[in-house]
Amino acid sequence: MSLLGLPDFQQPLHTGNIQIFYSYESAGNYTLLPEKLEIASGIDGSPDFLLEFVRGKNPMLPPEPYSLLDFRVSPHYQMTEGLIFLRNQQPAASLSVSSFSSGFLRFQPLGNLNHELDQLTQPIPLVWNGLGMARFSRKLSPSTGILLKNSLQSQVLALTARAELEMIGVSPRVPVKVRFDPKQLLESLVSLGTAERQVSWQAIADSFRHNWQFLPLQVEGDLDEHQLEDFAQTLTDRVRLRFGKFVPAPTIDAGAHIALVSPTSIGSGRFEWDLAQPISVLRPLTFDLNPQEGESLLNVVVREKVVPPIPTGFQTINLVANLPSHREGILDLGVTLRVKAKPPLRPQTQVETVELNTDETPQINLRFSPQEKPEYTFSTYVIIKDAQGIEQLESEAKPYSGNRLYLNPHDFPVDFVTVQSSRLLLEIAMVRGIYQRLLGSSLIEDKFELTLNQPTITLALSKSAENATLSIEAESREGLGTIYLNSLPARSLLLDLHSFPEAGPQKVEVECIFENERKLVIFEFLPEGLSETAGASKLLYFTPDKPQGIFTWMGRSPFQCRYRYRRTLLGSSSAQWSDYLSGLSNLKIYV
Repeated sequence: MSLLGLPDFQQPLHTGNIQIFYSYESAGNYTLLPEKLEIASGIDGSPDFLLEFVRGKNPMLPPEPYSLLDFRVSPHYQMTEGLIFLRNQQPAASLSVSSFSSGFLRFQPLGNLNHELDQLTQPIPLVWNGLGMARFSRKLSPSTGILLKNSLQSQVLALTARAELEMIGVSPRVPVKVRFDPKQLLESLVSLGTAERQVSWQAIADSFRHNWQFLPLQVEGDLDEHQLEDFAQTLTDRVRLRFGKFVPAPTIDAGAHIALVSPTSIGSGRFEWDLAQPISVLRPLTFDLNPQEGESLLNVVVREKVVPPIPTGFQTINLVANLPSHREGILDLGVTLRVKAKPPLRPQTQVETVELNTDETPQINLRFSPQEKPEYTFSTYVIIKDAQGIEQLESEAKPYSGNRLYLNPHDFPVDFVTVQSSRLLLEIAMVRGIYQRLLGSSLIEDKFELTLNQPTITLALSKSAENATLSIEAESREGLGTIYLNSLPARSLLLDLHSFPEAGPQKVEVECIFENERKLVIFEFLPEGLSETAGASKLLYFTPDKPQGIFTWMGRSPFQCRYRYRRTLLGSSSAQWSDYLSGLSNLKIYV
């Protein structure tokens, strides 16, 4: 996997509760972390939130009645504040939103409702769509569903929630090498956690930060004190990647946790890690969700559903997916479940395949005895069509256990590249793109367009493709020009005004070079699109002792983001305006 453009976890930018990552080897591009999570909105603007009461057609046959809570969440960003902070340091910067790969969400009842809502306190996997939206789906008892229904109808939902998420990025680099025996190191780290070898990410990082001299590590190279934070983080990242698994924390306030492998299963040996080498890792983060904020409780869907009976000797497997929409060049995709033969109940291996072409939650009935755990394997397939023809790709089979199978985009044999534009951008621009990748010796190119009616497109990227890029152009609907994003790494992309360096807060550093005059000079600056009215322009004063100044302004749109200037005298503005200039370059004025 190419590291180009991934968030770089080394030395992020901070201000208040805003955190911004550089993009690895992609100058001028940055990634903003969300402030919190919120209930996502559907196409019609209403909350994407469903409470469903399910019962069988025949009350004498399974399934027993239950309720289902199903909703989607999306991150909330302080985009304007983040962009202003970033542009003060990097005037030509563009800011992107974060993308998460996996995670869990659990609720915390408020007041004295803990017992009644016990089921909601259990962490449930979040199923991500690859572009910042996750799906939560939880089967509940009818009584818990009724309690939720009453709370929703009274618009008082006595719940908060916390999510533990993982995002992919590039681990910090430190110019040292470490050598260790994995068995000895793991024995030291598992002592920090529970009997199940579950340890908080922060506890591991603290151990490397403060006690690394006492751990079974040999460090080759000079480790300065100011490098200790990067040293601790990159070692923890690598331990998670090589020896750990992301798991729900034991309690809602315990922070992100890792389940470490057993030291005895690894055995003794010798590992060497060069911490100066960049690698992609998965970094855990936590965010809060308050369903009561805004209008999240209004217009939610509560409905009843009647389902056919489950045949005797079978169990139902619910497939919970959150796949990206408007899939271009993807003819079909689905999942196959296999249950091993177990005579006489199952004389042969049972194989069931289901297409996943809708947002519904498909169900598969598999033959299990009432006392048998629902254990099976699953594999996914995708049929794609491109310039080289039609091809069916299949993933490797993975073991799984449970009545709810959670499917994320990374479970499929292709990478989904979803490009989505905000309505705000599409209202002022026609957005088009080119998707290029190298398959063998052939360069494959697809063109696409995003519209108000279809603001999203999902493209399939074969795992064997190389040098895959996206190029975007946005052409003003008012004929004000075209702006570009060229040769971006082919990853899911959310386009908005902030995606373009021409949009939002602008800043230009002005230097006055005094060649002939040795007195005070005044220049008037005016943003593009504003008239010469009082208060619209700004005066900057320069002297030989103070020849520098800064002009800042808010661009009206990505197509009207320039400025012009002229020399002026107090009470008089007879000089001609300059041509319009870009704020992406500093200005020198000779007088």
